[in-house]
Amino acid sequence: MLHCVRFVALRYEPIGARLSQGGIRTTVARFAFVSAPSPDFRPDIEGLRALAVAGVVAFHFGFTALPGGFAGVDIFFVISGYLITRHLVSEISLTGRLDLLRFYARRARRLLPVALFVIAATLAVGTLILSPEEQALYS
Repeated sequence: MLHCVRFVALRYEPIGARLSQGGIRTTVARFAFVSAPSPDFRPDIEGLRALAVAGVVAFHFGFTALPGGFAGVDIFFVISGYLITRHLVSEISLTGRLDLLRFYARRARRLLPVALFVIAATLAVGTLILSPEEQALYS
């Protein structure tokens, strides 16, 4: 989704000069990562998403002071639906059309590598830590 795309670049920051051995002057510098938020970035929505995720995580860890952390899943889906719809409406208003094939291809390119990695890692760890009987239960 375009709302969370951030371009990261390295910025050269000279922080002073010093004399090294032999009287040769060198510049002491550092490289810093610079992140420029996308024009579509909405910190308010990102904050709501963070709260929704925190509620789900707290629920899974058994934090009972705030019951109903599972509602974070619903909140997260509503926010994601809003952001996807906003992106599609923006594309229609800019180009005059909606290319769903391109939309789903972009999403697949973004999500499938991570999903396949998680599946492979889960299978690898599962074969290492589960007994053969437990593996038979989940196969």
